[in-house]
Amino acid sequence: MSFLVEILEKVGLKKVKTYIQSGNVILERELSKGKQES
Repeated sequence: MSFLVEILEKVGLKKVKTYIQSGNVILERELSKGKQES
C-alpha cells in the first residue's frame, strides 16, 4: 500500500492514509476556486 500512497502524493494529494483491512484510502486535496463555489 505504500506504493499507492506514493503515487497519490505525487499527483498532489495530501495526508494520504491507507487501511489495508478495508482497502479504503483517506486523503485531502485542494479544489480550484470554481469547484469550491459550486
